[in-house]
Amino acid sequence: MTTSSITTKREKITLKNSQVVPSNFHLEEKQYAPSVILAGETFFGAWCDTKEEAQARLNHLEIALDYHNYPTKEEEGTGKEGTMRQAERVRIMNELYIKDGRDDINHPMHALFTGLGSNNEQISNDNPQ
Repeated sequence: MTTSSITTKREKITLKNSQVVPSNFHLEEKQYAPSVILAGETFFGAWCDTKEEAQARLNHLEIALDYHNYPTKEEEGTGKEGTMRQAERVRIMNELYIKDGRDDINHPMHALFTGLGSNNEQISNDNPQ
């Protein structure tokens, strides 16, 4: 017996969401539908009479769309390597903040980190693209 480990490399997307949505908010009697959003494209399942039934269909919709295998840019910073990159970025931003004199309470940009990268140097966002 042979097994295959075929994997599909997916591009990181900015948004993914999975939820059960009601047919209406203003009426007491509702129907529910599974909804999955991947990179701004919305997919709906069939309307159901109960939330529980819609949740079960949502699980099937997630599997059909391979929802859990889409990496997101939001998840980039997770894990040990991501935490180390974030820590390095924080260290660099703090150095630039002091270098720019923003630690002085009289500085017009005191307590703001906005624009430090463009004012001083290019700060890597660790994006491999």
